[in-house]
Amino acid sequence: MPKSKILYLVIICFLSISSHLQAQQQETAQPIELPNFVIEGVEQMNVRGGIKQFPGKTGKLSQSELDSLNSLDKQQSLLLPIDQLPNDIFSKTMHAGFIKGEFGRFTSPSAEIGYAMDIKNYRLFANAGFDYSGDFVENAGYNSFFANISSDYVAPSKFWIFGGSKTRTSLKFNNSNYKLYGIETAPSRNAFDFGLKVDVDGKYDGVKFKTGTGFNSLQLHSDNGNVFDNNIFGYLEVRNYWKGLLLGIAADVDIHTVGNNATNLFQLGGLGTYKFGNYTLDAKGGFQFASNTMDISRGAFQMDANLEYRINRLFTLKSGLGTGLGKNSVRQLYNLNPYLASNLGIDFQHNIALIKSNLYYHPNENTNIAFGFNYRLASRLPVFVSDTAGNINTDYLKGNILRVTFEMFRQLADKDNITGSLIFNYGTLDENGSAVPYLIPLKATAKYQRMWAENFSTQIGLTFVSPVFTGMDETSELDSYIDLNFSSDYSVSDKLKVFVRMENLINSDIMIWEGYRERGLFASIGILWQF
Repeated sequence: MPKSKILYLVIICFLSISSHLQAQQQETAQPIELPNFVIEGVEQMNVRGGIKQFPGKTGKLSQSELDSLNSLDKQQSLLLPIDQLPNDIFSKTMHAGFIKGEFGRFTSPSAEIGYAMDIKNYRLFANAGFDYSGDFVENAGYNSFFANISSDYVAPSKFWIFGGSKTRTSLKFNNSNYKLYGIETAPSRNAFDFGLKVDVDGKYDGVKFKTGTGFNSLQLHSDNGNVFDNNIFGYLEVRNYWKGLLLGIAADVDIHTVGNNATNLFQLGGLGTYKFGNYTLDAKGGFQFASNTMDISRGAFQMDANLEYRINRLFTLKSGLGTGLGKNSVRQLYNLNPYLASNLGIDFQHNIALIKSNLYYHPNENTNIAFGFNYRLASRLPVFVSDTAGNINTDYLKGNILRVTFEMFRQLADKDNITGSLIFNYGTLDENGSAVPYLIPLKATAKYQRMWAENFSTQIGLTFVSPVFTGMDETSELDSYIDLNFSSDYSVSDKLKVFVRMENLINSDIMIWEGYRERGLFASIGILWQF
């Protein structure tokens, strides 16, 4: 058959089938059903998304690929800028200086001025002031003037051993005039108190050290006698770590000239700190040598061991044992009682046994509670004793004292604070079994402070003191009393504050020392200007 005829026949058949399929498609658009089939074989599929893959290291990019990602042109960030912190946070201004003035009942003016500044590596602070009061009882008026200068200095590293150490220097001066109005003749007294002290705290090549020296002078000039106490002192502590222990040596020198007599106390020993788990042990031991104003010399072994046990987040226990001589001086006794007689003798208390323990409860920063006790068995215990003429003398006797304390602090909210304390004392003298004179059996205090606004606050306090014996025969005692006080302050501006103060609101008959009545109802108003 010719090829042209065959070609014509194929074209006619194709056109015929095409027209038939088109007509069939116009009648119905049903899908074509295909028969089920199963693919069988022995090959395994290697699809990465279908099986568990183990992580592998990412391949390194070539230099050209890195250049394509890291453009040399600075690109503008498409992120929104971070909001700036408000400027009023921590905006409290720290003032360098202040002037304070106050005036109260009984013609009682007082004033104080202070200023702080930085000069190179020095931080300097100085303040001065005066206090005056008229007679609230006959011959009870007084006046005093004081001045203090202190500096903190951090030594540069070029100063070899002392490089980086902190040196604090302080100078204190106080001059007071008053009368011993508990005595019938009310002799006048002038007290001049001066002190200079230098302390250094540093570290060199891993060795920690503390050292210091100073000079004190107290001059008491009275119509019924004079006494003075000149004092030179110094100390040194050196510590270093050895096999987990912080070990060191300590030395202390305290020399006094009292009238025509000399007293001194020398101490030399070792000390150490060891921490293990929740425990910290601090111990100090050595030898002491002392001589009193009667030219009697004594030696003693000193030991002071303290253990801190952090029980858990809520409780901490601190306990200690001790024995040895305690420091004593005319200046130390005068700070306790400015009405002491001039014929003072100085001796050193010997703590035969000292036991102490305190339990602290601190669930958070808003609550703190402490409970503790302290027991002391001592010879030559300093005791204040009043005589029938109104003099307050010092004697040194053997005795024991037990003290139990309770203290608490509670911040109820951002605006309210409550503090309180209870102190129980029980002490007897071996000589006759009587109570230790002027040892208060019970003292309770409570204070409530409230911030009514950012610039206005009030505070109210209450103190109760039980009766206390003033002599060794327990025949004379001071009555108990309640002291209610109130204070308030209002900030007119960031620099100016006005305050009021009221003491002994119920006008109790308060006597701390026999013959020396404290002032009754007292009120004052004052201002504080900061600059």
